[in-house]
Amino acid sequence: MSADHSDLPKPWVRLLLTGLALCFSGIIALSAWLTPDPRGFGTHQQLGLPPCFLREYTGVSCPHCGMTTSFSQTIRGDFDQAWSANPLGAPLFLAVSAAIPWLLVTAATGHWFLTNRPFRIIVWTAILFGGGTVLMWIIRLLF
Repeated sequence: MSADHSDLPKPWVRLLLTGLALCFSGIIALSAWLTPDPRGFGTHQQLGLPPCFLREYTGVSCPHCGMTTSFSQTIRGDFDQAWSANPLGAPLFLAVSAAIPWLLVTAATGHWFLTNRPFRIIVWTAILFGGGTVLMWIIRLLF
């Protein structure tokens, strides 16, 4: 009787995981390269991107305002400033950083590393961060 290998990542999935690891690595490198904006938001403008549309026209921060600044502060170990910029920035940065080796090991070996249910973990992580983003945004608006 042969083993069932239907749950192993297919070659195109392994290529996708490698690409995602490279993108995540680029985000980490970019976070190190950018200088955190002392206002706690606007660091992304160093890339030639416009200011936050919502903040610019309504004065209200969007749910992601301060995320780039938070990433840039986190890589420097300044967790207090990272939290002030965007409370979910540091945990998301750490999740992205932790995902890189997982993605690369899975892509290189062709076996899901540390789990046999990667999509469940990915979906729940996305729900957690998505819900957390909305919750933190509401809290930031109220206080």
